[in-house]
Amino acid sequence: MKMGNGVLPRCVSLLLFCLFAFCAVVRAQTNNADYVGSLIEAADRLALDRHPYWRLLLHCQRDLFGVESRVDDPSFFVDPDGKRDPRAELHTILRSLAERTDTDAQDHPAQKFPARVDWLREQLNIDMSRLHVPARTKCDELLDQMRPVSATLVFPACHLNNPASMFGHTLIVFDSQDRNRLLSQSVSYAGQTEGGFSPFFIIGSFIGSFPGYYGIMPYYDKVEMYRDIGYRDIWEYELDLTPEEVRRMVRHTWELQTMRSDYYFFTENCAFNLYFLMDAARPSLRLAGGYRPWVTPIDVVKKVCDRGLVRRSEFRPSKVSTLQFLCAQLKGPERDLAHAVALGDRTPDAIPAQITDPDRQVMALDLASQFAQYRYTSKIVTPEEYRRVFLPILRERSRIKKASETVCRVPDPVRPDKGHDGNRLALGAGHEGHDDFVAVRYRPAYHSIADSGAGFDPGFQMEFLDAEVRRDTGSDQWSLERIDVVDIVSIAPCDRFFKPKSWQVSAGLARRRTGEDTDQLVGQGLVGFGYSARCRAVGLAYVLFDARAETGNIYRDNYAIGAGPSAGIVADPFPWWKLVLQGNCAWFVDRDRDLVSRNLSLRQNITVTRNNSIGLELWHGTRDGYESNGGAAFWNVCF
Repeated sequence: MKMGNGVLPRCVSLLLFCLFAFCAVVRAQTNNADYVGSLIEAADRLALDRHPYWRLLLHCQRDLFGVESRVDDPSFFVDPDGKRDPRAELHTILRSLAERTDTDAQDHPAQKFPARVDWLREQLNIDMSRLHVPARTKCDELLDQMRPVSATLVFPACHLNNPASMFGHTLIVFDSQDRNRLLSQSVSYAGQTEGGFSPFFIIGSFIGSFPGYYGIMPYYDKVEMYRDIGYRDIWEYELDLTPEEVRRMVRHTWELQTMRSDYYFFTENCAFNLYFLMDAARPSLRLAGGYRPWVTPIDVVKKVCDRGLVRRSEFRPSKVSTLQFLCAQLKGPERDLAHAVALGDRTPDAIPAQITDPDRQVMALDLASQFAQYRYTSKIVTPEEYRRVFLPILRERSRIKKASETVCRVPDPVRPDKGHDGNRLALGAGHEGHDDFVAVRYRPAYHSIADSGAGFDPGFQMEFLDAEVRRDTGSDQWSLERIDVVDIVSIAPCDRFFKPKSWQVSAGLARRRTGEDTDQLVGQGLVGFGYSARCRAVGLAYVLFDARAETGNIYRDNYAIGAGPSAGIVADPFPWWKLVLQGNCAWFVDRDRDLVSRNLSLRQNITVTRNNSIGLELWHGTRDGYESNGGAAFWNVCF
């Protein structure tokens, strides 16, 4: 077979070109490998794998066997041993940057972990042109779209009627200079469960059975979820961070999206996991450092405020708070008229016809429109019924020309970070029966209905593991008086517009006195439901009906079932003085006999400072014919 003239020289030229190209690639790979080797040597020399910021980016914590990342998703690590070996993770990520791969691929280290790569570049002064990295990453494109200049810590307040949110929640909003905050992006961490709140949720959240994820979504969706539909007040704390620090926070947020971490209700929760984002922005904060057996959302807010990291705060009242404020400003007939308009029983023009003051007309119409919206978001009325009522109210409202600008603005309450801390230690002395005693109380969390109300709803109580030990002067022995494993009370007042249920639930151990020198610890549990109302003269007044159960060998079958009413008054005569008067009566069935229990108590709490107060208590109890009276004084210290 013959070849044409010039074919052979061209084939030889092509072969030589391919050979030279191959040699160039091999030489480049060799140079890259040598360069990466020098970077690894420099990283080891500088001990970057032990640097606090590198371990922060990996979410490392110390344990009995060394260090381990709190992130449980294998895809969060480049090295197979990266979860427990920060040095191996650092080496592998440097080597992977020298590999000739598709730099636009989603799993490329520079695309997937921009915060890690950017920090290594700064620490090692890396010449990125010598490695296979993209000129611009997808995270860079996101930053160009967001243009973040500041960040805001957001605290949707506690809401007892949603047990999964009883401690509140926290999230961070990335603010841009030319955009309304509601249109900005927010990031939060939450556990993902199926089936909503249940006993399985309680158990699973304690043992880490549920996966937790960082999620990014527009802030207006969160506001609608918590304030407009969830009826929770929102506090916004703008953080004192520079634009570059906020960009570092966004880069680390990018690394964490879709990454799974086991969710724990009291520790690795929505509050604690935001510490890593703020530490990534400003490493000197070290918010995630130290150890506490639990972290609640308000703990995060207080810690950030104590570090001087807050520029300013803003309050966004819920629809319920707005409605309650407007109700308080109007007289009874005016409230009834607004209620009838919201239900469609009266036309909106009835308000200016019967109310002459323009400001009060505005308040009445706003009350009617807000309540109509509430009924719609609560799915009480259909969209058609809502439009039929709501649109005429808006038209009537637009006809009123003169009104004060702030007439319908809900005043800012006391900021939640100004309230007392959750841990409480109390030292006291008292007298019961014929004996004097000294007592020590400790409560790890969170708030009693008798505590100072600054930053809390007056009818809110949530206590865990509240324990008291006593030393009687007569016996000269210490004994456990009681321990409340859980004690939750929600006193939500009813009014013309809302009829929420009040309720309480508790479980624990308590000492029962059945004679002059006889007493015993019994297990007890209680669930009660009822209603309450706000009385201007006395404060909150409530009545509940309780179902009770007790266990102990003082009963013939070692248990007794009972039921009966309970009632109380919660008053704040002054901001520094809290009064709680409570009473209950229960009838227990114990095989062939009936037991009657009656109790009355008066608790007072006098605030000295934010975390110091004096508690004064008086009580009277009757059980199976035996009466027990007593009183005590305590010095309470919260921390």
